[in-house]
Amino acid sequence: MEWKIEEMHEDLKSYFGLEDCYSSKKETYYADLAICYLLFLIFWSYKIVYSDERTIEDIWWDYCMNYDKILAYNSLKQNQTDEQGVCIISP
Repeated sequence: MEWKIEEMHEDLKSYFGLEDCYSSKKETYYADLAICYLLFLIFWSYKIVYSDERTIEDIWWDYCMNYDKILAYNSLKQNQTDEQGVCIISP
């Protein structure tokens, strides 16, 4: 059984690109770290708030695979269409 901190860092490396910054500037490196941890916090908060039993990996892949579908659904729900009736997707 892994420790929770090890699981967190594994998720950060696998899904949020924790070790993908190769900048020699420390400011850029720290900014990249902050963004990785912020993204992890957002996904972890989603997991807690919605009592989601899925792993961070499952939530990540669900987000990646359904992001366009969610935008399209929300645009249709708000009746955002052009003159021809085509759905306008705005992020």
